[in-house]
Amino acid sequence: MKTPLAPDKPVTRQRETTSSRARLAVTSITILGTLWLGVTPARAQLFVNFTTIADASTAIPEGAGSFVASPVDPCIWFRNVALGGEGSGGQQGVYLFRAAPIPPPIKVADLNTAVPDGTGNFTALDVGPAIWESSVAFFGAGSGGQQGIYLFTDVATPLPPPIRIADLATPVPGGTGNFIGFPAGPSIGSDAGAFIGDGSDGQQGVYIFVPPNPVMPVADTNMEIPDGFGNFTGFVPPNPVQPIPPPISENIVAFFGAGSDGQEGIYLVDIAMPQPPPIVPVADRNTAIPVEEGAGNFFFFERVALENSDVAFVGGGAVTVGSGDQQFLYIEKGVYTVIGGTLARVADRSTLVPGGTGWFSDFGAVAIDPGKVVFVGFGTDDEKGLYTDFGGSLAQVIAVGDTLGGKMVADVGFGPFGFSDGEVVFRATFDDGSQAVMVATFCTGIQFAGFHPPIGGADATGGAVNDPVRSFKLKSTIPIKMTLTNCEGAPVTEGTHTVQLIKWTSAVDSDPPIDASPADAATTGNQFRLTDAETGEWHFNLDTEANVMSKGTWQIVVTLADGSTHTAFVSLK
Repeated sequence: MKTPLAPDKPVTRQRETTSSRARLAVTSITILGTLWLGVTPARAQLFVNFTTIADASTAIPEGAGSFVASPVDPCIWFRNVALGGEGSGGQQGVYLFRAAPIPPPIKVADLNTAVPDGTGNFTALDVGPAIWESSVAFFGAGSGGQQGIYLFTDVATPLPPPIRIADLATPVPGGTGNFIGFPAGPSIGSDAGAFIGDGSDGQQGVYIFVPPNPVMPVADTNMEIPDGFGNFTGFVPPNPVQPIPPPISENIVAFFGAGSDGQEGIYLVDIAMPQPPPIVPVADRNTAIPVEEGAGNFFFFERVALENSDVAFVGGGAVTVGSGDQQFLYIEKGVYTVIGGTLARVADRSTLVPGGTGWFSDFGAVAIDPGKVVFVGFGTDDEKGLYTDFGGSLAQVIAVGDTLGGKMVADVGFGPFGFSDGEVVFRATFDDGSQAVMVATFCTGIQFAGFHPPIGGADATGGAVNDPVRSFKLKSTIPIKMTLTNCEGAPVTEGTHTVQLIKWTSAVDSDPPIDASPADAATTGNQFRLTDAETGEWHFNLDTEANVMSKGTWQIVVTLADGSTHTAFVSLK
């Protein structure tokens, strides 16, 4: 039965995941006239804003009426969202929702789209897509058993049709015959994509595509298992909840691999290395599970996600706890990361469910972007939700039983490509049976909107060493002004915010210098002072003469109380 989407859009909501304000341990010292700040941040508050991407009020692009269901996991790349959607009368398709300033969604493919290099139109588009910028990779099926991996790229107007990456007429590279199936959806990165393909007689492999070049194997059943014995026998976990798309980021591909006699592991390949590139194990059955007590190695792996070279996965095994008469064996399972070569636990069955009443009992899809994860977690007291360590400690994003837009959440759907740039896209099913595809936007710490005039820029708009944002007269006083707010938009009126000055060169730009000396006195020390509690405006009047600054290009580095830094380049002449 089709599950209808929500008839009214849920409103934006915020969740505060800690009960008290974060505290910071601050140490300020002065060395040779250069001002430095040492900050040890506490675990930050995590705020979450929810907005609707698609629901029953959203018209189907090039279709009839509005969406009635979204049956597959959506994906996100820097606020661009791709999702599978269904409408009345059997409508089905993959759609791209581009970020502002081009908000209208567009059709990637639907049941009226011709199968590229095939016969007739698509008959099914029921596997989760993958997105990079505005390119979408997806699995599609057609009449007569047709199926394949296809790519849509939003590069021109009118929009070009999808292209074929691989189908049942594509020879298995490095194998025999043609592909006979594709057990998982594809992934896509900046320069390439990846998928799992099946061939006859037990052939299976992980393959990459870089159009218009032919597909190439990354790992297949003809290749040896690194640090193991024999060849790979497959790339789909046994008895999975769903097959794992092999994620790709930049030049790195991650995948699950299995071998004879129960060998399993998570592996990486850098496809930019000389061919054939080496396969590197991330974790396998020789890897110890990072637990607080006991000992044991990983025995199974179920999920994998990748961003740059950071890996997250779900795995587990038998763990021995205690000693003597108090020793016992249990099956451990959890979410783990490998960041900078270090294996770490994010959550396991000994972790309390944030916002719940019990412990985690199981784990679903996981995504990483980079260094922080979001995952599906199940609890011993029937909890299910999305959880993250984005704020520095484990927190709940959304869970069954929460209310969005006046409706109770009955289920959440989330995939390995659902987390990007502090935003999570997920499918919410409500207690009335309706659905909506939503984005949860994370916010932590102090919000900074840039230095006010006369500097008038910061960070990306703060100039560069060879192109300062502003020129000032030497021996003048430069007012450094900024407005600070929290995630809820309320003014920040507390904390120690400091400035550091770094001289990069004695060269100056050609802009005429200005004397912007303020009417009030110069600031002593290195700390900003609050000048407007109603707006959260802070000032530091930099006396270039008293600080013995010289002609040249200087970088202003401001460190806020939460440890974040903001910069601008100025010229003194």
